This record gives sequence, structure tokens and C-alpha cells, in this order.
Amino acid sequence: MPTFVATRSGASSTTSHRTQNDRGLPPIPLDYFGSFQNVLVEARVQPRWRLLEIGCSSGYFSSRLTGRGAQVFGIDLNTSLVAKAAQNCAAGRFCAAEPGRLPFGAASFDAVIMLEVIEHVGEEKPVVEEIRRVLKPGGLLFLSTPHAGIDYGRRAYNLTVIAERVSTT
Repeated sequence: MPTFVATRSGASSTTSHRTQNDRGLPPIPLDYFGSFQNVLVEARVQPRWRLLEIGCSSGYFSSRLTGRGAQVFGIDLNTSLVAKAAQNCAAGRFCAAEPGRLPFGAASFDAVIMLEVIEHVGEEKPVVEEIRRVLKPGGLLFLSTPHAGIDYGRRAYNLTVIAERVSTT
């Protein structure tokens, strides 16, 4: 499969092999073009990690993560997508659930993945509190959101704004 690789000059090129570029960034498979955050998450995931993917959609990314040896649990509000996720990723476990009321015990996950979802939840604070609750001590949250300067016709903002809204002192 061809791979998209960023070069030192910032230009891009395609190559048919998977090598690190001169910045040490992982190569980007062309099927991920436009989703660099997926590549970064996938590179960090370790075998046997318990992962929660919030907004799992049809389970494509969950399938990639189970292929790395992770145990994946996915949630989505859309029940038809949850059913597709179960079909597309037989190794994962999926359910319809709200991110502000996660149906999992405390300290259940090594990492929570929430890519391009936080801007859809309404109030962020209860969602982040639930994520904090289900993460194991030292667990990781992989979070991405559209930049505030991009208008997708939905609420978009940067991560600094999210952090300010949910910070507790």
C-alpha cells in the first residue's frame, strides 16, 4: 500500500514502503489521508491495552487497533453504526451510550480515544469527568477537535478552550 510521508521541506511525496521520515514521524498510509491523528494514536497503542473509543462510528479505527493487539470497547450514539462496528470489528465490543454517562467501571481503560467528537457533545465538563473516571491512573486521553478558525457549520474550538472549560482547581 502506498504511504504518504511528510518531508523536511514540508512538501509531500508518496512512497510504496513504510519508513520513518527525517522528522521521526510515522508514515501516513494513504487510506488515512486527512486523519494524521489516527496515525499518531495507532503508533502509541500497545498490545493488551484496554481502549475506549468514544464515537466509534462503523468500527474501522477500532478494527485497526484490535489488529495491534489492543482490547477495544467502542461507544456511539448511533445504534445503526454500533451494529456496523460489531460487524466490521468482531474482536471489539460495542454499545450505544452517551459519553457523559459511560457504562464502565472506574479505572477500566489504559486509554480513551475521542477524535473529532468533543465538539458534538454539548457540555464538555461531564464528558471529561467521565473520561477521567474510567481511565486507569496514568492512562492516556487521545483527543482531537477541529480548530476554531475552521467553520464546519458546527461548534469548533481549540483544545485550550476545552481545557479552560473543564479545568478544576
